[in-house]
Amino acid sequence: MTMPTAKKSMISIISIMLISIKIFAAPTITSVTGVSYFIPAGGTATMAAFGGMAGTCASPSSTTTCNTCTDATTTTIKACNPKSINPNLVITVGFTTATAITNRYVQLQTGLGTTSYAGIGTPTRMTIAANGSGSVTTTWGQLCAADAGIASSTCIGATATTFDANRTLGVGIDDSGNDQIEAGEVTSIPVFYQYVNAATATKQKFYSSDCSGDAAARGACGFTLTPGDSKLYIDKFFASGVVNGAPVKDGTDPDWLGVAFFVAPVASAASIANNVGPVIKAYNSKYGLDDSKLDGLNNYTKYCVMMGNINKAYNIIKFTATTPDDAAMCGTPSEVVGVLDDKHCFISTAAFGSDMAPEVQTFRQFRNQFLLTNSWGRSFVKMYYQYGPTAADFISKSEGLRTMTRVALYPFLAFSYVSVEYGFNVALLTLMVALILLSSVSKFLFKHKKVLAVFVLIFSFNLRAQESSPRLIKHPGAAEGLIRIDKDGNYIYAMTKDLKKQSGHLYIGQANNPDVSISIDATDINGNPTGAVNSYNFDDFYKGTSKILIGYDYEWFPWAEKTMLGIQAGASFMYADGHGRLVASSTTATNPVSQEKFSFLTLPLNLGLVYRFQYKDTQMFVPYVDGGGTYMVLAEKREDKSAPNFTGGFGFYGAGGLLINLTAMDRETAQELNSEYGIGNLWLSLEFKAVEVEAETFKFSSQFFNAGVSFDF
Repeated sequence: MTMPTAKKSMISIISIMLISIKIFAAPTITSVTGVSYFIPAGGTATMAAFGGMAGTCASPSSTTTCNTCTDATTTTIKACNPKSINPNLVITVGFTTATAITNRYVQLQTGLGTTSYAGIGTPTRMTIAANGSGSVTTTWGQLCAADAGIASSTCIGATATTFDANRTLGVGIDDSGNDQIEAGEVTSIPVFYQYVNAATATKQKFYSSDCSGDAAARGACGFTLTPGDSKLYIDKFFASGVVNGAPVKDGTDPDWLGVAFFVAPVASAASIANNVGPVIKAYNSKYGLDDSKLDGLNNYTKYCVMMGNINKAYNIIKFTATTPDDAAMCGTPSEVVGVLDDKHCFISTAAFGSDMAPEVQTFRQFRNQFLLTNSWGRSFVKMYYQYGPTAADFISKSEGLRTMTRVALYPFLAFSYVSVEYGFNVALLTLMVALILLSSVSKFLFKHKKVLAVFVLIFSFNLRAQESSPRLIKHPGAAEGLIRIDKDGNYIYAMTKDLKKQSGHLYIGQANNPDVSISIDATDINGNPTGAVNSYNFDDFYKGTSKILIGYDYEWFPWAEKTMLGIQAGASFMYADGHGRLVASSTTATNPVSQEKFSFLTLPLNLGLVYRFQYKDTQMFVPYVDGGGTYMVLAEKREDKSAPNFTGGFGFYGAGGLLINLTAMDRETAQELNSEYGIGNLWLSLEFKAVEVEAETFKFSSQFFNAGVSFDF
């Protein structure tokens, strides 16, 4: 029986349709290069490509974008683009295809929307394996010429400055094999373009610093500056008339990307607005950054800042300030100090034993009078602060190194002393005379080597040979009650319950902050000493801290069978965070609070005796007293510096409290704690404690209650 002709025809048509569906596979775009900005696929982002031109490329390239923000041919700040395209720049679109193609046409396509496309350039025949990749190219000139609004291979339209709305860039593959690329065979992404005539600044618009001058402000229209150490902080952005407001764009312009800052060491804001060759110091990829900063600046040098808005075509337009305002747009970086900055002079302190030693004070006076008053001196001090703490830590560990360092520092100490007391010129003259005398003495000593040997013996008296003590090694099981080891190697222990001789005590309380202060030799904004010395205390840097103190004590009772008198060793800490202060005073504030964040640790280290009024193991309430010596360490670290500052001092502590036996309430739990974890008693502690420290650089006096838990083991 034969199949009817009509039925055969229908089956053939369906088969052809199925085959067509099977082989059809639209390309997947993976990358676009040769553009100012590209958004890859991912998350909620829509893949898109952007190109922008503002200003003139000095050396246009077909392979890379150029930076027109270094154009030195203008006498005023102007629109520019750090990633500008040019008509000859090649756009390369990478793609993949899930289904293999053999000798098929592939061509870049552009259109409005996703229903109508026109080819760009000549189609290329390609053979690509399944899941293979390929790429096609065009130039910005060809793409601009294909847009009805621009219609020019120069990418400069007669009237339009942006592409038509919904302009797309796509890859088409001739899946049907008819040597034509149709709409259904194209995958495309949005493409945006914007041209800005920098010469006439058609897209440039100046705003007041707080947006008040334009109710319809576009983009970010203002900012505020705060000086820091070698930096300026951008405190706030203003957009749409409010702090950190949502920026608004004009019509079909590309979306906003962020802001750019033009920074120059100039005398006034008016100078930067007319600065030749604007150079971008930094730009951010989003608005509303409260911690944005312009880094790498010189302290005590005035900088003025102009802000422009960057859109996704990377054109920088719409600059701040109709009337340049020094108060809003300029700032002077200054050294920033914490409350411990004058407590440690690093290498000299390590050598002479105390930062309050007269020698260290002389070095500090020399620094203030002769180093911080000029740029090369400030650079030396900055380098010393960076590497000095590491060297000081290494020196302080060896008495021999400390002695050698003192010997090496004495000539510099003498020079510093003469400079401070009699003037720098007198010190230079004295140094020259000393060098002449030293040269003569050296020649004499090397001619009379016996005299030299006597000097070496005299000055090497501090060398000592250190003997190591023999170590006694006890059996590892002795402390746990090991009786003997049998012939098979088994360890035999006593099964009787031993009295616990150790205890741990974890507690928390609220104590006073240390009484520590700093005297800042004030300078003007140019770094010149004003003669004023301003004092600040701990609360000026760390106001509103919690004062929470957390500690742990270890207690050992060697005579527990006869008396509960033991040795106590412990440590505790308090943490605070705050901000430093600028050394330079402004016209509105004396040593204003800086943006740089500081962290502060108070670390008491205790060693003493403890006595418990405990007469039996299951006693419910046990009063106790303890006391002894303490060494308190103060440490302060700035967030952007690696080395902290330290100081410390000795004192004493005393406490009295009550232990409440929690395990006495539940014998089964007590037995389990003892057998499983080796804990004899678990206590709740209530304690009153007093700590007194009076060091050369600070005081600490606090009486406070604390509570915690204690456990015997």
